[in-house]
Amino acid sequence: MSNATNTMTAALASAQEKKAASKAKSGQKAPAARRFEEAARRAPVITIEAAEA
Repeated sequence: MSNATNTMTAALASAQEKKAASKAKSGQKAPAARRFEEAARRAPVITIEAAEA
């Protein structure tokens, strides 16, 4: 059982590294970073003048 666990752990780590490397090559951002940027674009800009009014 321990050998199987070690093999699976190594395989999963390798797959995650490959996935991260392919995303880095293609210039894609992590999903959380994309969501943050999208939300920042949609958010209204509040100025001091607008807050006073």
